[in-house]
Amino acid sequence: VCSLPLPGEAGQAWDLDGEEEPAPCSLPPESVLPFELYAEDADHLYGCGWVQRSRVLLLFEQLPVGRQMLKGGQCDNVADAGSAVALARQMLEETLKPPRFPMELLVNLPDAVYARPDYNVVCRDKDAPPLWSSPVELLGEAVTGEKLEELLARFANDRLDRLELSWNIAAPAGEEQEYDARRSLVFLKGSGGYACLYFDDFRAKSYALLEKPELYGKLKENIQFIPFRQGRLFNQVIHRNFSSIRRRLDVIFRQVSWPGHVDFMAGGIWDYAKNVFYGRAKYNLDKQLLADFPMERAHNRPDIPFYFFIYPVSAARVDEQGGVELLEVSQSNRGRMQQMLIGFLQGGFCRLRLTWGEEAGRRRQIVLLQDGGRFLMIWLQEEKKTVQYHVADVGTYMDVEGKKYPKDTFRGQITPAYLIHNGVTPLRNALELLLAHLDNPDRITGKFAEYADEKPVKPRPYEALWAELVGDTLSSC
Repeated sequence: VCSLPLPGEAGQAWDLDGEEEPAPCSLPPESVLPFELYAEDADHLYGCGWVQRSRVLLLFEQLPVGRQMLKGGQCDNVADAGSAVALARQMLEETLKPPRFPMELLVNLPDAVYARPDYNVVCRDKDAPPLWSSPVELLGEAVTGEKLEELLARFANDRLDRLELSWNIAAPAGEEQEYDARRSLVFLKGSGGYACLYFDDFRAKSYALLEKPELYGKLKENIQFIPFRQGRLFNQVIHRNFSSIRRRLDVIFRQVSWPGHVDFMAGGIWDYAKNVFYGRAKYNLDKQLLADFPMERAHNRPDIPFYFFIYPVSAARVDEQGGVELLEVSQSNRGRMQQMLIGFLQGGFCRLRLTWGEEAGRRRQIVLLQDGGRFLMIWLQEEKKTVQYHVADVGTYMDVEGKKYPKDTFRGQITPAYLIHNGVTPLRNALELLLAHLDNPDRITGKFAEYADEKPVKPRPYEALWAELVGDTLSSC
């Protein structure tokens, strides 16, 4: 039952056709009223409403107290009534009776499966796992179709925020990494929705499942980057709910069962996760930033060039005798700067400074310190007058209570032990993550327990730390 507005009450629009001066005209009632479809079972009544003027389709559950919008139930740019009816029927059917997982199409089971609970959901359980517990890990014969189907169901019910299926592959000749090469299908839940990503370590390329493949290339003016996890994805590969991923699983499982079958627009459903290819260094970073791969399965070798989102304007390297090598960075000598950075990690120098910005008081710096193969990494912001040290051992840092913290000696000074990196790999990885986010460094430095003060109590003033870390390497303060 509905009440139609009287003529003239539906609202007004401006008639621009053939008029030198636009004149107001009445809108037809159907342009402002929702067109609705309903479906029900014994316990639930669901509906979809489409409004012509806004071209928005909404999925809701009708309750005795009113309507409750369902998560991910809004679809934009539904152009006409025919499309609205077809999409509404599909959404209602999937809500009432979700399609089964086509496990028989996954003819080659993955060699490893990793599942991480969504602690915002499972924390309500009586037997909720601790926040610091490791993800579920299935390897080799422990991976079965039944267990994998169970994990997929948990992801579909929002009880997991990450599910990875991984197959072992051979590494390309001459590009061997310090971790075993794999190809991985990853289901993810982020603040903006869901994503299904595929990473191929052999080709060093990543792909993302399109939410609406039928619209690919037709809505170019609406394409934009959306923050997802610690990176960014095109909005056309972010899914409002899991159903748009679930309905493609038959094609996905056929493709991922064999190497090389996932590619750009393969099956008409895949786009590149990143539209610009920067090589393997950036690929390994994307694995961590977009899909939460652990460093152990996605880090770069110490001897390959770094990826810079923004190159520094100057660099300085200090040797053990106090000699300073300065470099004003330009497009023509970026290779030299890469050599300075890689050379520092290989030993022989005690300090390296990278600087962004030329105006004193507004510059930003990264300083690396070395003491016999051990490292400190420091992030300084002159405008905020802050000095932040990267935390190397988060577990130890979290257990610190006031003055009671483990101490060590670093270059002759008492230093919190949890700030000292024992090895190049974790230091380089932390540095690369920050270098990739210099347009918005707070996304990295603001993470919980990622950076800390020089000491938990009574750190030295900013001015003293700035003079010690960077003052003697700048030609002008």
